Amino acid sequence: MVFAGQEVRVGDAFTSWTTYTPTFLNVTLGTGATVTGKWRRVADFMILLRFQLTLGTGGSVTGNLGVTIPGGLSGEGTLRQTLPVWAFDSSASGYYSGVAVLQNGGGPNFDRFGGPSNTVGWNGTTPFTWASGDIIQGQGWVDVTT
Repeated sequence: MVFAGQEVRVGDAFTSWTTYTPTFLNVTLGTGATVTGKWRRVADFMILLRFQLTLGTGGSVTGNLGVTIPGGLSGEGTLRQTLPVWAFDSSASGYYSGVAVLQNGGGPNFDRFGGPSNTVGWNGTTPFTWASGDIIQGQGWVDVTT
């Protein structure tokens, strides 16, 4: 709590960046894949989250794309939360933007990715057929309960 007359510095509200290895749901990584993630807490109720996956040789997506948030944290579920995501199709040099959607009721996963032009969500063939060198990346704020 901040009291009248106290100085508040922006750096006081943020924790240091912490790395984590996100698990991508319905994804086979393939040989040479890279998975990275990091997060930092902002006050008691929010995190800034970043993650990236580059598929390796033999990598594929077999169902609706999803990703976990860092272990021990749970997204607040009063309202479904969204997080901006970006995908790159390396074979066609195509870029796609969309959103990751937190599972209904909150919890540890963004269980759907989707773009503005489709209603089925990102999967093995939407927005493109995933293969080696393709990238999925996301960054944004997540309200958390723990």
